[in-house]
Amino acid sequence: MVIFSVAWFLLNLTISFPLCFIIFNFISNKTMLTVSLVDLIYRDAVAYLYLLCVTASTGFIHCLLKEESLSFTVSTAYSGCAMFFVDGLFISLILSGVFRMISLIRNSEVDGLQLLGPENIAIIKIRCISILISFCFQIVMIFSFDAQSGLFHTYYALKTKSHLEEITANNIKALYFIWPISTVLVNSLTKLISYSLKKKLNQSVPVFTIEQPPVQIRKTFIFSYFSLMGFPLATGSVFLSSFASQKYCLLFFYPFQVTIISVILPLGIIHQNKKLKSYSEQTLINPLKDVLVDIYLEFKKVHTSSVSPVSVWY
Repeated sequence: MVIFSVAWFLLNLTISFPLCFIIFNFISNKTMLTVSLVDLIYRDAVAYLYLLCVTASTGFIHCLLKEESLSFTVSTAYSGCAMFFVDGLFISLILSGVFRMISLIRNSEVDGLQLLGPENIAIIKIRCISILISFCFQIVMIFSFDAQSGLFHTYYALKTKSHLEEITANNIKALYFIWPISTVLVNSLTKLISYSLKKKLNQSVPVFTIEQPPVQIRKTFIFSYFSLMGFPLATGSVFLSSFASQKYCLLFFYPFQVTIISVILPLGIIHQNKKLKSYSEQTLINPLKDVLVDIYLEFKKVHTSSVSPVSVWY
């Protein structure tokens, strides 16, 4: 069973890498006229997501292969790195929501999306802000308040506790939920403001025209609102699995949750965006299909002695 769970973790990371790479590369290849600061933030979010899954899965695999709890130092390193990427992910999404909200309220990209300057400069500033806040937050929580994250107790399980029990014992640990909750609130408020403005725009009727064509609503950014909500919901599901024993979490619940975070979520992002979906077919699916066809034809050539026209697949 341990080997099965280890293989599950490795399979998740193997499948997740090309999916995240497609999203990352698609945004990177957008022209300067079509790319926005929000898209660049989303690109960083995908990188944070994959690094989170790599770090957390490495710790889980280490626990499974060792078949016992890890040392205090190693557990702190695994959990601290994983939570660093979690915080960086959510802080980036919070900042993207704030900039979008300001642009909508002021009806100006200069006062919102371009508040920190051109996109190539602004994204560097946002990375520095996200990394600095995330790093300082982890240092303060671990060394000042002795408030290790829930992942720490998975690696260093002297006694299995649910996240709720840990928060009850140390209320400071509730601060770990400030970033995902803020992500939901900020981006939900931004969505409501956007919906309200579009509704008012569609209801406005010009005086000297008989019929007004409907306002076309285009998807400006790579991630939809539901894709954004997938990040906090997927990572928040770890809270529910903490009520199970460490053994069952490592063998089943954590591999399943990593599947949701690292595979299902990127697939959903790709599927909901037509351009991204088409790009993934050109860069991943079609080349893979060609390789499989070549393998099939070679296999058929080796295992048959009859002469027949070679079929071509399209």
